[in-house]
Amino acid sequence: MQKSTDFCRGPLGDLPERGENRAALARGQRISPVPTHIDCMGKESSFTDTGEPPSAESCSNCAQPALELQSRTSNCWSCPWPARLTRKRSMNILKRNNVRVIGETGPVLLYAHGFGCNQDMWSRVTPAFAGTHRQVLFDYVGSGHSDRAAFDTQRYTELSGYARDVVEVCDALGLHEGVTFVGHSVSCSIGMLASIARPELFSQLILLGPSPCFLNDPPGYFGGFEREDLEGLLALMDQNYMGWAQYLAPVVAGASGAGEVASTLNDSFCSTDPAVARVFARATFFADNRADLPKVPRPSLLLQHHRDNLAPVSVGEYLHAHMPASTLRILEVESHCAHMSNPALVIEEMQEYLASSTAASAA
Repeated sequence: MQKSTDFCRGPLGDLPERGENRAALARGQRISPVPTHIDCMGKESSFTDTGEPPSAESCSNCAQPALELQSRTSNCWSCPWPARLTRKRSMNILKRNNVRVIGETGPVLLYAHGFGCNQDMWSRVTPAFAGTHRQVLFDYVGSGHSDRAAFDTQRYTELSGYARDVVEVCDALGLHEGVTFVGHSVSCSIGMLASIARPELFSQLILLGPSPCFLNDPPGYFGGFEREDLEGLLALMDQNYMGWAQYLAPVVAGASGAGEVASTLNDSFCSTDPAVARVFARATFFADNRADLPKVPRPSLLLQHHRDNLAPVSVGEYLHAHMPASTLRILEVESHCAHMSNPALVIEEMQEYLASSTAASAA
């Protein structure tokens, strides 16, 4: 039986020391009385030198805000320069995102859930990889059993805030490279943003039900919704949150997920704080990441549903045409969440893709 480590509820043990942390320790930086910042070019600066508080510090190279700082150094989330995290900061992230790791060895699969969902949605998939992979699951801040108090409306108004969650979870676990990102729905765009920001961290992306933009933009793009449709959906959320959840759950589940899957989705939607759900919903449904598609630096497997109320097949074809090194597979499923309604199909496609990637790397 594979060991599962729940960093929110159980002991962490020893985190692997990053090479740069060891170097910092060798330079006598174990305890730094003056917080410092390392930008993406490796430049170190002291806040007392600038006279600015930590919250105002930003990367001198790309102008992105720095991560929250502890006693040691940190970097801005989007820079390729590795983060240097204190043990306390790492533990805070693992608790904040309710991180759980299944298995201790093997290539890493990092699962990211969709809007209104949580890591439990992958429970029908993870057993198939228990003997071959180290599997990482987490909840975005505000979802599942994450730390609701850590939700920052300004940060999570954009999908880049959720991409920061992905990168920070990897840094907290000491992951440097070779991660296979497995995302559903909006997490597909989040994973793409994370891979663009930190390309060395990921080896490939597996994207289930992706959509870079839910809005129609004729004549060249059909995302599935008119703006007034989505504004109406958000208005219903404001007026009658429970009614909104009861309406949306069967739409997402589709005919293939009618019954148990729809009920699970409804429960998940209803258990999410409405204030958090509104922010995540607007970030999800009004995002437009089409311009980011050619920038994705890693190979990707696109798993599109044959009949999907949220992301039609034409969206998958658009993604495949604009993403380098992408592979498109159409699942014979009438749903937006085949990992819940038809997990065997998702597992089969994942196993085949991972095997082919391994063979290609060995050649």
